[in-house]
Order: sequence, then C-alpha cells, then structure tokens
Amino acid sequence: LFLFFFFFFIVRGSSGFFFFSYTTLFRSAGDVNGNVGSASASVFVTDDVAPLVNARDDVVVMLSAFGNETLGAQVVDNGTFDACGIAAFELGQSLFTCGDVGTVRTNFNVTDVNGNEGSVSVLIEVVDLVQPVVRAVDEVVVDLNSSGLHLLVPGEIDLGSMDACGLSSQVLNLSLLTCGHVGNNTIEYVVTDVNGNK
Repeated sequence: LFLFFFFFFIVRGSSGFFFFSYTTLFRSAGDVNGNVGSASASVFVTDDVAPLVNARDDVVVMLSAFGNETLGAQVVDNGTFDACGIAAFELGQSLFTCGDVGTVRTNFNVTDVNGNEGSVSVLIEVVDLVQPVVRAVDEVVVDLNSSGLHLLVPGEIDLGSMDACGLSSQVLNLSLLTCGHVGNNTIEYVVTDVNGNK
C-alpha cells in the first residue's frame, strides 16, 4: 500500500520567490500471517533551473513624432522556454528616445514561475524616420537695397518649423534676390532634422 502526502511552500528570498515542496511517501506491507510493517520517506523537491532564454536579433524601434517609443519585452522574445512556466519578461531598457538613435545594447531578462532568472544581451536598432514639421509663410514681400540686392534668410519666412529630435539645417533654394527677380518668385524651403529626414 502506498500513500502520498504533498506539502508545498513558497518562500520569498532576497533575489525573488522560491518554490519547493515536501513529498512524504508512506509504504506498508503485510505478510501471510497478517503482520503489517510500514515506512515513510520525505522527498524535498525544488526547481533551480533557469529559463532557456532566446531573443530576436532583428528588433527595430521606430520613434514616434514625439521622439520616443516604448518597446514591450515580449516583442524581443523568440521562444524562451522553461519546463515549469514563464512568469515575467523584462527589458533592461524599454523606453527609447532621440538620444538612442542607432544601436542600443540592453538585457532581456526572464523569470520563471519559481523565481529562477535567465538573461541575454540583445541589440536594439532605434530609428527616426519622422519628417520635420515645416511651418512657413505663404507669401513674403522684400525690398531690394540700393545695390538692387536682397539676401533672403530662412528666418524671414519660417513660422516655427520643428522636429522632436532637433533640426540640423534650414535652406532656401534661392536666397540672393536681384533686379531680375522683381515680381513673384517660387522658392523652395527645405528643413532637415538631425537624423537626415527632410
């Protein structure tokens, strides 16, 4: 005759939760004369195996028009496995901003249901593809000087062009106006941000 008794414990330690259990096994046997003997043994069961962490190597974060973006840790996961189950995914860095444009290295941390942790280093590509917001007057009137010239600068037509990551240049395709330009002229105003978006 076999009898099993299970006792489960969850203990919180300095580095997380730990799971263990006691299993008590009772065994009894009888002989032909009706004598019965029994014995018991306690088995201490633990899970100290870290999750097998697998992460993607092609994760790209595209910044929003506000110059930031949050990346969920599950996006980085590429089939992480633990026999007892996964409790949590976490990234060492999940918020990316203009200052992160390029390649960022961070940790992908995984905790299983029994508090065991695994981690790998991952590379995240952060890109900014948002064009600057260009604000300019529809029309401007300028007067030539006594030499028949006027040097038009972006400040004369700009109305607060901006980009969350910052502007690198503001250029007019025609800036030196002469007597030959008297009348209406169409001028292109090109604004470029620090990441090359126009």
